[in-house]
Amino acid sequence: MLRWPLLHFALIGSALFALDRLRTVPDTPIEAAPIELSAERVEALRAAWVRDSGRLPTEAELRASIRHYLDDEILLREALARGLDRSDPVVRERLLRNMRFLFPQRRASDDALLHEAAALGMNRSDPVVRRRLVQAMERRLVRAVPVDPQALAAYRERHPARYRAPARLSFRHVFFSDDGARADARAELEALRARLLRGEVDAARSGDAFLLGAEFRAWSAAQVGARFGRDFADALVQAPEQTWTGPLRSAFGWHLVQVTARVAEGGDPPPQQQAQLLRAWQDEARAQQLREALQRLRARYPVVGLPAADAGGA
Repeated sequence: MLRWPLLHFALIGSALFALDRLRTVPDTPIEAAPIELSAERVEALRAAWVRDSGRLPTEAELRASIRHYLDDEILLREALARGLDRSDPVVRERLLRNMRFLFPQRRASDDALLHEAAALGMNRSDPVVRRRLVQAMERRLVRAVPVDPQALAAYRERHPARYRAPARLSFRHVFFSDDGARADARAELEALRARLLRGEVDAARSGDAFLLGAEFRAWSAAQVGARFGRDFADALVQAPEQTWTGPLRSAFGWHLVQVTARVAEGGDPPPQQQAQLLRAWQDEARAQQLREALQRLRARYPVVGLPAADAGGA
């Protein structure tokens, strides 16, 4: 995996991100007030679930919904305590636009309007602002994920069906169109196959021109199926090597096919799949970091308004 150019760029990016984090002033501890979780709030969460899904939530689903609400509230409070509502450009623009819409005659500086917006609770009640601040705080809690080829390889092994390179085959073919110019293209190919097997004719000089070419290298069965059809691909997978098979029907016409090489499943995935693998592994690592950070923050935010068992079970 160290041979992958993608990993080289990722390693450099991780180093630059880490250097930027070193220049960031560490967050100072925040004195956290309890979160009030009222019965009305729980009913609102239940109603939102019904609205979105068309059914009542199970107890487990309701607990998960409550936990999600509490986590968002914690992240929002942390973001406000750190002044992200004043520094985030999207939040600032949203709040200023709200204030100028509500008070078009008000003449005040941006800072004064932002202060008034906070006093009115807009930085907590506006759904766009709230979502943006929660996301900004999530990003703040997550560190760069240094590329670890060993951990990346382990992740790949845990998801073999998704990131293991499929078996591939190379093949060439002789194509006969069935556009009506021939009385029986299939019969002609059967006769040609016998001659090819006896070495009496050159495959490169036989058949009709094919727009996609005469040879295909390292194609997976899925690629063959997408281009030539599922039945064609299934027959090709079963075909012996270095002999002529067919005639096989495709969406284009008729083919005689010779499998020239096979590569077993495994090995390095193609570049696009390498990028997907790296992204998925880093997303999982960041999600784990966020879960751990939230677990630490929860200890600082007691929940009041419901029995402890209900709040803790959320």
